[in-house]
Amino acid sequence: MTDEGYLKGQSDNLPKVDSLMVANFFSKNVLFCSAEIRGTKAARWVDVREGLEREVGNTLRPENIISIMLETERNWNAIKIGIENIMREKEAEERRRENREQH
Repeated sequence: MTDEGYLKGQSDNLPKVDSLMVANFFSKNVLFCSAEIRGTKAARWVDVREGLEREVGNTLRPENIISIMLETERNWNAIKIGIENIMREKEAEERRRENREQH
């Protein structure tokens, strides 16, 4: 039974997320770090973030992203795929940068 105004959560069908996974995501993801550079919004991932926000119907912030992910399986999958795409692109960019530095 739940208290009035609260819904009982069900998370037995969601993948396990540990604090290291979340911390790693936040530390490496430009959506959540260095939002402003010299007073100018960093626009690199704005389209990705805004697309995710439209899909989940909420503004994504470090303090609410986990609760938004846990609201529905659809939100979970949308954000998970978005994060995976961003991480793949960042890793590819890092490899390109390292290759340029070697030459």
